[in-house]
Amino acid sequence: MYSAFLVQKTSNNLANQTADTGHQLFHEYRFTSDVSSSALDWAHPVLEALCQVLLRRYGVVFREVLMRESNLPNWREILLTLRWLEDRGEVRGGRFVPGFLGEQFALPAAVESLRSTRAEPPTGETITISAADPLNLVGIVLPGAKVLAISSRFVTYRDGVALESSQPIDYATIAQAG
Repeated sequence: MYSAFLVQKTSNNLANQTADTGHQLFHEYRFTSDVSSSALDWAHPVLEALCQVLLRRYGVVFREVLMRESNLPNWREILLTLRWLEDRGEVRGGRFVPGFLGEQFALPAAVESLRSTRAEPPTGETITISAADPLNLVGIVLPGAKVLAISSRFVTYRDGVALESSQPIDYATIAQAG
């Protein structure tokens, strides 16, 4: 992971100091690409752990998937960490979900699951989740109107496709499964 940091140069040049206060009138700065900088020493393990959590949660991570997440660092920092994890062989990079631009990263198990799911015929399996669940990606990644993240609302999927809100939901099945 290479980053450029703006580092203040230390200067003992008397021309930069006032005679009465001894403070510098202006500061000189230089760019450095020191990877072992203390700014990265604490951030890198935190970003790595965050990326692992996101990968376990979604299986495939790309910019649009993270739209619903809050309190994340900017995408560039996540992207650099995911690239680093890819270089170490822990994740795979590629185009796993069609229709989205940019880099995508997935756990090896998620890639295998996507491949096997693609070959299976639809089974009619229905899954209902809370609208506040991070897997509620309707209107963000999946087609359809965005469903607000309110815990009293539900999103129902049949064979991985979100059902329209006008379609009936069997709440007795939800109560038995819950």
